[in-house]
Amino acid sequence: MLICFAISSSTIILVLHWILSAKWTRAIRETKKSTPYECGVDPVGTARTRFHVRFFMVAILFLLFDVEAVFLYLWGPLAFRLKWIGLLEMAAFLIVVILSLMYAWGKGALEQE
Repeated sequence: MLICFAISSSTIILVLHWILSAKWTRAIRETKKSTPYECGVDPVGTARTRFHVRFFMVAILFLLFDVEAVFLYLWGPLAFRLKWIGLLEMAAFLIVVILSLMYAWGKGALEQE
C-alpha cells in the first residue's frame, strides 16, 4: 500500500513538473528574461575570450598549495601523538612542498604580466 502511494505520488509530481515546465519555459523564452545579464549592464563582446595559460597555472598552483596547507592544519593536533616518526614524515612532506614551490618559482609559474 505504501509502495503504491509512493510510486503514484512521485509519478504525479513528475508528470506535473514536465507539463508545467514545458508551458512556462515557452513563456520565459519569449520574454526578455532569456537575454544575458551582467549586473544590469548589457554584455560587451563574446563569452569565448581566451585566457593566458599563466592564469590557469597560478590557479592550479594555488589549489595544490592550499590542499597542502590543509594537510598541515590537520597534522597539528596529532603532532604529539605521532611522536618522532610523524615529525619526520611531516618534515619530508614540507621539504617536498618547499622544493616544488622553489621549482615553480624558478620556472616563472608565479609571475604575472
